[in-house]
Amino acid sequence: MRIFHDAAANSSVVGLGYPGQIFLSPGGTGGPDYTCDNGETTHTWEQGADQATGVAGWVPLCNLVLS
Repeated sequence: MRIFHDAAANSSVVGLGYPGQIFLSPGGTGGPDYTCDNGETTHTWEQGADQATGVAGWVPLCNLVLS
């Protein structure tokens, strides 16, 4: 998944997350619509950090598996 600088697809990408890595997010916000690779569209963006790499930023909710 792409980790964006801001909660918008036209924002710069600050890093990547991979399956099995944990993206720790204290919460999210509404933002522009984003269509994920699985075809799902969301307007919810989660702010947090990839725990494997330390890269912090915003990720569209449809790119996360919630647990």
